[in-house]
Amino acid sequence: MTPLRRLSDVEAAFARTNALMHGTTQVTTHVTLRGELDPEHFRSGAEGWAAEPPLLSLRIEERPDGLWFTTGPGPRPGQIRHDPPGTPESADDVLCGELNDVLETGGPLWRLRLVRDPGAGASQLYFTRNHAISDGHSTGVVVRALLDALFAPTDEVSVHDVRTLPPNGDALTYRPPARPDAPVRKFAPRPDPLPFAAHRAWDQRAADFVSLAFTREESLALKSWCRERRVTVNQFFAVALAESYAEVTGRSEVNLCTAVSLRRRYEESAELPDVGCFINVERSRAGRPGRSGRRSP
Repeated sequence: MTPLRRLSDVEAAFARTNALMHGTTQVTTHVTLRGELDPEHFRSGAEGWAAEPPLLSLRIEERPDGLWFTTGPGPRPGQIRHDPPGTPESADDVLCGELNDVLETGGPLWRLRLVRDPGAGASQLYFTRNHAISDGHSTGVVVRALLDALFAPTDEVSVHDVRTLPPNGDALTYRPPARPDAPVRKFAPRPDPLPFAAHRAWDQRAADFVSLAFTREESLALKSWCRERRVTVNQFFAVALAESYAEVTGRSEVNLCTAVSLRRRYEESAELPDVGCFINVERSRAGRPGRSGRRSP
């Protein structure tokens, strides 16, 4: 495999966390499509899509001076798969299985799965990837490129730049927020090497989720509410979860970790491609909200 560049601090943090915590940072995006997607059409379109963004050919390799991105071979067997029609599992069961099927350390950083549901007249796509190559912005762009490859193949140039590898964020000029009281970053020793070529399966992994269904009108209203208050939808739900946890456990406050985009924090932001991981994790405290007028049971 050909070495390309070292991972940035942000990318390496996600890569190491994912390896040490058995898939904790990998993410799955679930897209429901109307109608049944023909398996041959799906495989042909998906393989063409996989060959387009260089990001999808990346691997992570442990070298003497740190973690490096390298290029790997095209999609491996099973990396793009489709289930036979009538899969007995529900869409939520499949999603839960994807969350718990940990991407192999040192192997491909993504996989794609199609599940057809003839009874509902729909097809389900599951795109799972390592966070070291994907922030929220790039996920939407890469999935959009997949849908274009499946349903609207064209020779026209996309408005999104997916054909450029992301630069190392450490080499960009960061513009910190105007906060004179911001703490100075402390030196952290380099962690011990990880066997990034080893498979680290974890049979006891049991990630799960709670499904929340929103109508189109409710979704638009929530996005508008968040936009007016300059928070992301993810941050809204993170705070709601933290407050609920504090309420149930009786704590006055809990630590809240949420992703913050760095894309507009660089002097070179206008030159960044639409792929890559340019986020950081911010930790803050969320307090239990007051419940005035609440009656005791």
